[in-house]
Amino acid sequence: MAYYVSGTTTTANDLITAIKTLAEANGWTIDNYTTGTYNRLHLHKGAQHVDMQATSATAFTLYGCTSYASGSAYNAQPGSSASKAYTIIASTNYYIVSVAGGLYIVIAGAAYVQPLGFATIQDKVGNWNDGAVMIAPYSSGYILSWSTFLSQVYLNGAWSPTSGAGSLRGNGAETLFVNAQPNRYNATIVPVPVMMFVGLSTDSTKHQPIGCIPGLYRCSGGDVYSPGDIITIGSDDYLIVNGLTSGMAGTYGDYLFKLGA
Repeated sequence: MAYYVSGTTTTANDLITAIKTLAEANGWTIDNYTTGTYNRLHLHKGAQHVDMQATSATAFTLYGCTSYASGSAYNAQPGSSASKAYTIIASTNYYIVSVAGGLYIVIAGAAYVQPLGFATIQDKVGNWNDGAVMIAPYSSGYILSWSTFLSQVYLNGAWSPTSGAGSLRGNGAETLFVNAQPNRYNATIVPVPVMMFVGLSTDSTKHQPIGCIPGLYRCSGGDVYSPGDIITIGSDDYLIVNGLTSGMAGTYGDYLFKLGA
């Protein structure tokens, strides 16, 4: 079953409402949904807690936390992560996917794509606790290289950077990914898992792998697919969202979301 919706943004309030509708229909519990000048949404699935609120007509903030407290502000929930702010543009396409225990939002503008969301790391590497990650661009949201696919990780009882975990990174430069990875072999798209790394607190230039993001892959989709197409690979269906709207076979690659439970 395809657990996703797509549409066109008009305001940050509308996008938050769309996130709430899809998440609620796919196993997420709504802890607080308040509409008004600025919509507010708190939800969780298992131990994964997500907080968000519109902060203007075209922007919203996103947080992770450890539980929900009804008497606390949206940005002061227990164990709250650092704020991640996003600006959307009216008439911009979006995709919202709930898959493999993760919640992903992709905002696709005319010349950029902002992938963001929450997931719990699978195929863990090493002996460490927890494993929730907040997926977000490092800076303005313009995906200029694969290494900008950064965010925060809930590691050993706290969200970075307070845990000293440093940065969270993808697996290599984008140009290397497209040119060297077997993501399009004999005209067949190959989903490439996204391995994430944390920076060592003792040496921020060194990174240790922590595991893969569930349900999210990268590929080179070529010029035969359009954003939102469903691709069957083996026995599984995938939603394809191009990395840049300027070209499906461009330098920056594409996103694949494995659909279903």
